[in-house]
Amino acid sequence: SMAYKLLPKYQGRFGVEPVFAEPKDALVPMPITSIRNVAAGRASHRFDIEVEGNHNYFVDGVMVHNSPETTPGGRALKFYSSVRLDIRRIESIKDGVEVVGNRTRVKVVKNKVAPPFRQAEFDIMYGKGISREGSALDIGVDLGLVKKSGAWYTYEGEQLGQGRENAKAFLLENPEVMVEISERIRQQVGIGASDEEPVEGDELDPDDLPITLD
Repeated sequence: SMAYKLLPKYQGRFGVEPVFAEPKDALVPMPITSIRNVAAGRASHRFDIEVEGNHNYFVDGVMVHNSPETTPGGRALKFYSSVRLDIRRIESIKDGVEVVGNRTRVKVVKNKVAPPFRQAEFDIMYGKGISREGSALDIGVDLGLVKKSGAWYTYEGEQLGQGRENAKAFLLENPEVMVEISERIRQQVGIGASDEEPVEGDELDPDDLPITLD
């Protein structure tokens, strides 16, 4: 009996019967009181991504607004920033059993200077950075410039390779084909060379320039 749990003045007047309910998960708001270093172990993992001084901390088993990460600094940083990017690894790129890069998805979760909620996927190769060859293949297939049949990639009747990594390697070894595909992509989407004369003193971003052969 659980009658002993009643206050003395209620004992003998009420019956106590335990009622069991199915446990369920619920989101409960909770403040962060401190951040401490956790000893390395198999059951504890914490990842730190730094983008221009801003950090995302991933905590195992904690859900914050349906998302497992939060940006420190309070709510002020979210309102102050003009652009916020959500960067995630969606899969690993392997060469045999060795991981040589990551397939990455970037989503614009906030943008005060352009339409938000756009996203892009690209390859980040270890020791090299973002793969232009992989991006050219993806956009070329979307625009119909590069044909994909099964695992084979073909451009203007010439086979680039079987499998995406082999096709990327072909473009890397044949930069003239890479330049041709890139220029056709720029023309089709309307970001080719402008007829306007550059204003003196303006600096151009190297990433905005067309790809040229050395």
